Amino acid sequence: MFKRRKDYIVTIIANNYKQDVQVKAEDKKIAENMVDNVLLGTDLFDFKIFKYPDSTGGVVVNIHHLISDSWTLGLIAKNIIKKYYSISHNIPMETNKASYIDYINYEQKYLSSNKFQKDKEFWQNYLENRPDSITMPTFKKNIKQNFSYKAKRKILHLPSSLIKKMNDFCHTHNVSLFNLFMAVYSIYIGRVNHSNDFILGTPILNRTSVSQKNTMGMFINTVPARIKIEDNDNIEILSDKLSVLGSKMIVNYLEDIINGKIVGVKQDNDKATFARIIKRSDEHLDFNVSNRDVYNKFRALSPNPLPNFIMDDAEFKIAECQLCDEEGNASEIISEGKDYFVIGCASGSIKVTKIKPSGKNVMSVRDFKNGYGSLLGKVLK
Repeated sequence: MFKRRKDYIVTIIANNYKQDVQVKAEDKKIAENMVDNVLLGTDLFDFKIFKYPDSTGGVVVNIHHLISDSWTLGLIAKNIIKKYYSISHNIPMETNKASYIDYINYEQKYLSSNKFQKDKEFWQNYLENRPDSITMPTFKKNIKQNFSYKAKRKILHLPSSLIKKMNDFCHTHNVSLFNLFMAVYSIYIGRVNHSNDFILGTPILNRTSVSQKNTMGMFINTVPARIKIEDNDNIEILSDKLSVLGSKMIVNYLEDIINGKIVGVKQDNDKATFARIIKRSDEHLDFNVSNRDVYNKFRALSPNPLPNFIMDDAEFKIAECQLCDEEGNASEIISEGKDYFVIGCASGSIKVTKIKPSGKNVMSVRDFKNGYGSLLGKVLK
C-alpha cells in the first residue's frame, strides 16, 4: 500500500531508466495510477525501486503467475532483505545455485518413468466414475448474455471473538485453518448441490525437496480432492477408506521418500494436542433434538463405545440405526415392526435395528423383542 503524501516528486529507478513522476495526494487512486502508468510494465516480470525525497522508498515487484507462485514471492522478499543486509554490512552474500531448469529436467525425466505410469493409473482409478461437475445454484439459470466471469475480491473482517473460536477449535482438534474452511466449504457445496460425492480443486505447494524450496518459479499444482462421505459413515468406515487411500498414496511416493526427494518435517510437540477422553455422560442420547443430530452422535460413537438410552430403568445401547421420516413424540417409541422400532425426535425419528442390552452382546431387534415383548409407547430417558 502507498501512503498518501503531499505533492512532490517520486523517483522511479528501473534496470534501464530513471524517471521522475509527479504524484498528487488528493488523487483517490494514487496507488492504481502509479502502478498502471509507471511502475508496472507488460513483461512477465518487472522490478522497480522508488525513492521519496525524505529518503524512504520501497520495491515494486510485478511478476506473472505463469512463472511464479506465493512461495516464490517469499523467496524474492527474502533475497532482497539478504542483499540489502549484505551491502549495508559489507558482507558477501551466498549465491543460490538452485535453478528452475533443474526442476524442468526432473519433470521431463519423471514423465518418461515407470513411476509416472503408476501415478497416472492411481489418479485414473481415483477419479473413475467421477461425479458430474458441480454448479453453484446462482449460475444455473437467468444468466445474462453479457455475463462476465471476471473474478472480484471481497474482504470480510471477522470478529476477533469468532477468530479465537476458530483457532481454539483447530488447536483442540489438531487441524489447520485451511482444513476447517475446506470442511465447511465441502459441507456447503454438498448441501446446495444435494450431493455427497464431488470434487474440489485443492492447490498444493508441490515442492518436495530442499532444492525446490529454494528455487524461484511456478511449482504449485491443483490436486482434485474427491469428497465422498456416505450417510452411514462412522470413524471405523472412514478410517478404512483413508487406510486404503493412504496405502495407495504411499506406494506412489515411496521411491521419492527412499531417495530423499521428499523431506520430512519434525513435529513440533509444543503444538501437539490430544483428543479429550469421552465421558460416560457424552454417551447418553438426547432425543429432544433433530433426528440428524441424534444420528450424527450415533456415528461419532460407533462402533465403540456406542450411544445409550434408558428404558424401564435399564441401560441400552444402539448398535445399528438409520434416519426415519416418521413424526411423533420425542423420546418415545412411536412405531415398531418385527425387526425394528422407531424413536421419535424433535423432528423426524430414528429407526433402530440392532441393540445392546447392558451386560450382553449386540443383538438384532428381532431377537431382543422375542424375549422383551412389545416396545410401542415406551418413553426413553
